[in-house]
Amino acid sequence: MACWLPVASQSPAVDAPPKTIFGLYGAAGKAGRDTIHVTPGAAGKVALALKLYYANGHTCALDKEGEWHGDRLVIVAEGLTENEPCKLEASFPAGRIVLKDEGQRCARVYCGTRGKLDAVSLPKRSSAHQ
Repeated sequence: MACWLPVASQSPAVDAPPKTIFGLYGAAGKAGRDTIHVTPGAAGKVALALKLYYANGHTCALDKEGEWHGDRLVIVAEGLTENEPCKLEASFPAGRIVLKDEGQRCARVYCGTRGKLDAVSLPKRSSAHQ
């Protein structure tokens, strides 16, 4: 005879992000150049909007919401095929943002030919004013 007891505090794998991640990332004094904005999103999500510039006018542009898991932001978005979605991770070591685009699945959709998202690292320029 099995006895099923409800689990009192079974929460999803999504954690609350630290407020220190929110703000603008990019090199100071380079208006119109590489920027990443991290802001609170809807329903506890985190919004990330980026614009990165590469050779010959190629750019990367992405504006999506993701979820905070442990110590990083994880965004799952459309990929080239349904079986290979874009999975972009952002970590926040020591006043920076560092992107991880394993398999280049996001760059293929959100970047021009010379653009990349993997290993992009920008310093934090300013905090979000909440």
